[in-house]
Amino acid sequence: MVPSSKAVIVFVIDANRSRLRFFYGSNAPKLYHSQLSLAVRSMVSLRASGTTLPIALLASGLRSAAAERWLTDALGVRIIDQAPPVETPAWGSKWAKGSFAKLRVLALTEFERVVLLDTDTVAFASLDHLASTAVTPPAATFGWKCYPRRELRVALMVLRPNEADWGRARELMQRNSASVNVHTLSHSASVAIYDDLGEGSVWRHLYSRVYELPAGYAALRCSDFSVEEWPRVRVLHDPNLLRKASRSGWRDAGMAERLKELDALVANKTSALWALLKAEDAAAPKPARKRRNTRL
Repeated sequence: MVPSSKAVIVFVIDANRSRLRFFYGSNAPKLYHSQLSLAVRSMVSLRASGTTLPIALLASGLRSAAAERWLTDALGVRIIDQAPPVETPAWGSKWAKGSFAKLRVLALTEFERVVLLDTDTVAFASLDHLASTAVTPPAATFGWKCYPRRELRVALMVLRPNEADWGRARELMQRNSASVNVHTLSHSASVAIYDDLGEGSVWRHLYSRVYELPAGYAALRCSDFSVEEWPRVRVLHDPNLLRKASRSGWRDAGMAERLKELDALVANKTSALWALLKAEDAAAPKPARKRRNTRL
């Protein structure tokens, strides 16, 4: 095992107005609260599953001092302040611009190993073994995005931070994507893939080899697992867009009921957090309203 002081689970929240998805408009607080809610759900699931690895949050953009104090006091989460600034490539889509903030974990060289989790993940079983030398970084699951193209999935990744990989990732983000032709689907000289103009296009170019984790480390509700296989799933990737999708294995294994139990636990544990955020928001100075010109 990698020593617990040298292995960490990291979540990333980047609430910056210039990198918001169109759903949020220019409302950075809305994104922050949404991502914080998801991250806390995942953090609680980790502890409920028996995971003992340290948890850290890499935060940038809009932040809440009250929320970060609560995370530290209630869940033992370390807040990481010292990290390179977020870089976004010119070829990145507006939908995915915020995702590039995750690449900065490569610069966290104080750790020998980072388990990078998306905020919209849920742990059903302990992930402590991902710090074992039996799992060789970089490690991730693979899946079909646009058949027959089988791709790296980045909801859960096991990484070894180092300056060389961080420098290479920066170079990939800075590479010109003028050669991309979405009509002929040609991208021979480009980092970006026409249907994935986000962090995935960097990760897939960064490594020549990746240790493949079983599909149960980033399952979706719609994954085609049997009723016998679902209880062996360790991590659910639970994006909002797919929450209404499911198959018979998911339903017959009672997975929706397991999530309801988790969400009840999260609600019970986090009531104080949301009260703190509400009080913090109420005390914050309100932006001045523009006066409407009513003259004819």
